[in-house]
Amino acid sequence: MSDRPKRPLNPAAVSAADDEVYQNHADDPRPNALYDADGNRKPLDNSAGQADLRKEWMDSYKANGGEMDSTPASNSAADQPVQPCDDRPVVNPLISAEAGSLDDSGTEAGESSE
Repeated sequence: MSDRPKRPLNPAAVSAADDEVYQNHADDPRPNALYDADGNRKPLDNSAGQADLRKEWMDSYKANGGEMDSTPASNSAADQPVQPCDDRPVVNPLISAEAGSLDDSGTEAGESSE
C-alpha cells in the first residue's frame, strides 16, 4: 500500500492537518518552509528539504480521518511523469484464404459482358 491520500481528499482532515502542522511550527525562526518573514503561511512543496514536513502532514491527515489510497505505488522515478507501457504481446496476423484465379475475360471492373 502506498502512502498517498485517496482522492477526493477529505476536506475536514486536510484542514485539521494543515492547522496542526502550522501550529507545530508556529514558533520556528522565520522565514522557514512554512512561514514567510511576515508570518504568512506558505504551502508545502515537493522539494527534498520538506520531506519531513510532508510526512508530518500525512500522519496528521490520516490521524484526522483521511483515507489512504490502496493502489500500489509505481516503481518509476518521481522525476519521470510518464510511465512506460507494459510489455505488450507481439501480434503476427495470419491471413488465410483459398487460392483463387484471376478472371482473364478482359473486362474491366464494373463493366458487364453482354
